[in-house]
Amino acid sequence: MTDVALKWKPVREGVMDARKLAGGVLLVLRAEQIQKQRTGVHAKVTVALAKDENAKSAPPVTGDFINLDKEAQRADFVTTLYGAPRSSKVAKFSEEFRQAYPREKFERDFYYFAENLYPEFMGSVKAGLVHGDSEKTVIPMLIDDLVLVEGGTVIYAPPKSAKSYLTLLMAVSVDAGVSRFFNVKQVPVLFINLERGERSLARRLGLVNRVLGLEADRPLLMVNERGKRLSDVYDAAARLIEKEGVKLVFLDSLTRGGFGDLNGNEQANTAMDYMNRLCPAWVAIAHTPRQDDSHIFGSQMFDSAMDVGINVRREKKADGTVGLGLVVKETNDTGSPPMRVLAFEFDQHGLSGVRESDTHEFDKLEDDDDSRSSTPRTNAQLIYDQIVAFGPASASQLQDDLKINVGTISKLAKEMVAEGKLTTGKQGRSILYSLPARNDVKFGGQT
Repeated sequence: MTDVALKWKPVREGVMDARKLAGGVLLVLRAEQIQKQRTGVHAKVTVALAKDENAKSAPPVTGDFINLDKEAQRADFVTTLYGAPRSSKVAKFSEEFRQAYPREKFERDFYYFAENLYPEFMGSVKAGLVHGDSEKTVIPMLIDDLVLVEGGTVIYAPPKSAKSYLTLLMAVSVDAGVSRFFNVKQVPVLFINLERGERSLARRLGLVNRVLGLEADRPLLMVNERGKRLSDVYDAAARLIEKEGVKLVFLDSLTRGGFGDLNGNEQANTAMDYMNRLCPAWVAIAHTPRQDDSHIFGSQMFDSAMDVGINVRREKKADGTVGLGLVVKETNDTGSPPMRVLAFEFDQHGLSGVRESDTHEFDKLEDDDDSRSSTPRTNAQLIYDQIVAFGPASASQLQDDLKINVGTISKLAKEMVAEGKLTTGKQGRSILYSLPARNDVKFGGQT
């Protein structure tokens, strides 16, 4: 059988080589998730047969993640396709195909592919001069202070800290474009759930939708595979992201990565590589060690790889209301805002409401707030300082200047009006907040 080698072609996360056989059949070799490790070049390798030129979408005959520098693993891969003498395993290739394309010929082509795929893959990496941005621009965010347009965020806290409710609240807010609790940019979202059953997530989603003022049955794109690992669902999720135009992925949780001991640096780097390849913007839930709830469980490489780290502090009141303090501890490109406390209210059905916490409602969280500087400034103080410095402003103007949720600003400003710290006036249809005519209010020791 004569064959013609086609050019190497890049695919989403690797390379592909195809050979045209007699009768117009294409033998397609694909390598994806290519990683050069200490022991050799590892990749997920698939073999497919196509009837036309649409080689990229050809269904695989077989596939496996192997070390392509190991002779034994390459030989086992070939044996899967061609079988072995006195073996009960059925060969993946048909007898007709094996006769037309003998094993030794395929081995030659497959070994050539294995030896050359990494240079071809690296050759597809584009390099060039990048000019520095001459303008000072605001860092693009999907959720102000918490999630970058191109960056990874890790939310970490001990078990039973309502992290899943918080993360689902963030996910629906972005997907629906609702800035009730967070200032968001609306983009399509995928939520990967590896922790809970689909029915449990559907129930929680309905509760979160209600809290956000949406129809309870509003859908959210999800992968629900309780008990599986990220490495198991990665390919399906990647195809879904590409098909649906997803711009932000949520993962519950990193513990289900399936990359081995999370204390290992190499395993942690692999987990972060998977998330970065999956989607430019992502949010992942992580856990904390028993002895210290201020750090992520596992290797310090998690801290190095993430762009934003949110340490969630928890305090529960006697009536069941849970205060979640969001402390932004690790940032690569942004400053750390003051701790923000959200009150999560529950009834017999689950989550019944979310609101900004009242002043001194959760004293323990405020006492433990290590995000404060030596001269602590709360959101109320930041609003007051902004008006002192720049004069009367509307809630929307303060939102743009301070990057604080407009709902939070309105609530705090109304409280300060009631306390006599601010006063209101109108400019057209806008309500402006300003200082009283005679102002002797003190914040943090300042008049």
